[in-house]
Amino acid sequence: MQFGLSAEAIMDLIDKAPEVEALDKPSLTRIALTLEKKINQSAVVRTKYPDQPAKYVEVEGELGEELKRLHVLATAPQLYAEFVKLNSHVSLLTLLTHENTEILSDTVDLLQELTEPDTFTECPEAMCLVEALIKSKLWEQLVQNMQRLTPDKDDSTLSNMFSIIENVQESIPDAVSQLGTGTDILGFIFKKIASTKTFAPILLYCSEILAILLHGNTENQRRAGEVEGIDALLLAVSAYKKKDPPTAEEQEYVENLYDCLCAMLRCASNHTLFDQSEGLNLMLIVIKSKKMFRRCALRVIDYQLQDSPASCAAFVEALGLKSLFAAFMHKGVKKLSKAAEREDDEHTAWAIVSLFRHVDRKHTNFARLLNKFVESSYEKVDRLVELYGTYRELVAAHDAKAAAERREFEETLKQCTTDADANEVLAEFDDRAYLDRLEAGLYVLQGVCLLMGFVSKEDEKLHAHLLQLLQVHSVDKEAIKKVLTDYAAMLDDTAQSLEKQTKELAASL
Repeated sequence: MQFGLSAEAIMDLIDKAPEVEALDKPSLTRIALTLEKKINQSAVVRTKYPDQPAKYVEVEGELGEELKRLHVLATAPQLYAEFVKLNSHVSLLTLLTHENTEILSDTVDLLQELTEPDTFTECPEAMCLVEALIKSKLWEQLVQNMQRLTPDKDDSTLSNMFSIIENVQESIPDAVSQLGTGTDILGFIFKKIASTKTFAPILLYCSEILAILLHGNTENQRRAGEVEGIDALLLAVSAYKKKDPPTAEEQEYVENLYDCLCAMLRCASNHTLFDQSEGLNLMLIVIKSKKMFRRCALRVIDYQLQDSPASCAAFVEALGLKSLFAAFMHKGVKKLSKAAEREDDEHTAWAIVSLFRHVDRKHTNFARLLNKFVESSYEKVDRLVELYGTYRELVAAHDAKAAAERREFEETLKQCTTDADANEVLAEFDDRAYLDRLEAGLYVLQGVCLLMGFVSKEDEKLHAHLLQLLQVHSVDKEAIKKVLTDYAAMLDDTAQSLEKQTKELAASL
């Protein structure tokens, strides 16, 4: 049995299809001038008959049709410069404030298509349109008019607004800084996240845009704290403290919220806000519940304790040690995947490192921390040696493979025209290689070696037990010290105290 149209029928449809006029400068000018005319007519009619919608239905219908006609411009990016020269991009931005939200929606739809990143890959000179839109306050207009959208009803329009942000970010990454600090988009997103009680797909998009704004941007992270972003995120994730989301989409949304929390905790001023909002207590509840986001909560605690003595003290006083060390020992959880084990090992080890660094040694909190390694016949020290062996093997296997890649790469250096070029290429390779080593297990290994140094330095019995274990397992102390000294050497000038402390720990072994 044959399905579909015959070849003759297809050719007949092609013959009968209307011809689409190729866009050139004259035709673009005609469309732009007609659009301008319809914009002015709409303004005049609305001013003349503000209380008689029937009077401007027709003209605004025609305005909507002109906006749809203009979509053809997306097929001719080489004419974007002409479009800017006609100042038509400014006209589009004024339509974002139009009283008729259908016109607003049509305009956003058009801008979303005109800013598709693939366009600028194929035609780099078309970037002038995005630059002109930003200069003409695209961000301010977008965010201002997000505020007047009706939830649920206008979610598709909001989604397209977010798409514009993504498009521009992909083409001009630095533009996101201006969006975060020059508008209230952070406040808008946090308010939407905090006020929406039932999950909707638009919330997932909100979390993705928030992640873009916060990732690696200190100013946006600080600004997010000022507009009560910590409170909004904690409120949103608290709904899942003892339950798991029913769909994959909702799960991704909550994971994004935890990612945003971690990004915000890169900013020192947000640590205080997190403590004030009882963030540590909430994370401990999530960990104890042993639900889906237990690992996310461990990661947040790791970030919160970094360089925060007040948070470290608060964590111990909130009885967080029991939950943290249970996770460190992989107790009370189902069999974990290798990736999950590594993630737990990383965040628990480094959280404990932060506690050793920042808990006051004269306070009883420090004695409680140290006692964790003494109790249960030094099982945590045993665990350190076990982890050292595991991650040392992983790093060694990676290094063997990387050495072969390095030899191959050295061949490419022969193609460099000067020694300076060769050195630059080699430096880039080494930077990437170090990041790969961290990913392969070196980062966990560094944390484990730091902990060995701390327990060895702070207590004689722990020191003796550790040395005995190292001897039993034929572990060379010099190899541990090398991990520590290499780690110290990689620290930058802002971490001088940590560098000094790390060298002292290496010496204590």
